[in-house]
Amino acid sequence: MRKPVSQTATLELMPVMNLVTILIPLLLMGATMVNLSVIDTSLPGIVGDKTVPDEPSLQLTVAITNLGLGLKSAAGGIEVAGDLELPCATQPCGVDGYDYAGLTDALARIKDDHPDENSLILLPEERVPYEVLVKVMDASREDVDQRAVDGSARPLFPMVVMAGGAT
Repeated sequence: MRKPVSQTATLELMPVMNLVTILIPLLLMGATMVNLSVIDTSLPGIVGDKTVPDEPSLQLTVAITNLGLGLKSAAGGIEVAGDLELPCATQPCGVDGYDYAGLTDALARIKDDHPDENSLILLPEERVPYEVLVKVMDASREDVDQRAVDGSARPLFPMVVMAGGAT
C-alpha cells in the first residue's frame, strides 16, 4: 500500500505584481498623451427628393488649388465677390501662402447678403496638404475679427461639405 504524498505548493505572485506595477503607470501615461480632434463636416448626399425649392441655393464653392483659392457660386448669386480668385502670395503655395483672411472677408460680405445660407462646398486638388484644408475650413466657418454681443466669433458658413478634386 502506498502512502499518500503530501505536497505543498507555493504560489509565486511576485513576477505578476512586478508586471502590473510597471504596466499600469505606463498605460496611464500613454492614455493622457493621445489627443483626438474632430472636424465636423459632411459628404455630399444622394438626392432623393426631386422637388425644386422656391429660391435657388447659393451653392457656394471654394476651390483650393496649388495656385490659390477660388470662390464661385453655381447659382450665380454672388453679387459682392463675383467669381473671386485669391492667388497665393508666393508660388508654389506653402501652407501659409494662401489668403485665409481675404477668404474670410469675402465670405463675410457674402454672408451679409445671404444670411440664411449656412453651407459651403470645399473643392480641393489632390495635392493640397491637409493643414491647408483645416485652415480653409476654419476661415470659412467663423470670422474671429467680428465678435457678437456675447463675445463669440461671428458664424459664417458652419456646414462645410467636402467634394471631389478641383480641376
